[in-house]
Amino acid sequence: MNAKREVLNLDDISSKPFPNKVEEYNQYYADLKERIKEARINGKDTFIAELNIHNFKAKLHIAEVTREEKDFDIVKTMLVKVEKELKEAKEENMVDIREEIDNGAKRLMDEESKKIS
Repeated sequence: MNAKREVLNLDDISSKPFPNKVEEYNQYYADLKERIKEARINGKDTFIAELNIHNFKAKLHIAEVTREEKDFDIVKTMLVKVEKELKEAKEENMVDIREEIDNGAKRLMDEESKKIS
């Protein structure tokens, strides 16, 4: 799972000729899905990233059929958004609700005990 990956660059992919472009976008998508999965396994909230990548295959298929650069730009933009969301998810600090409630209750008890004294 932690094997060294070949890092694909979206700008490099978008400059490639048509058949290679589709293949490399698919490869990039598979790698991105794997990274989302790893982040989810590690307890990160990847819901938004997963939601954003949901229609990728359909958008890529449209670009593949039309072969128009604007459709490939939509695919690239979609992947950039997913990358951004995944990065944010990985950087998020998970909040332990139970701990937060306990700390809040302790603060309130301390404040109340000071008022009484």
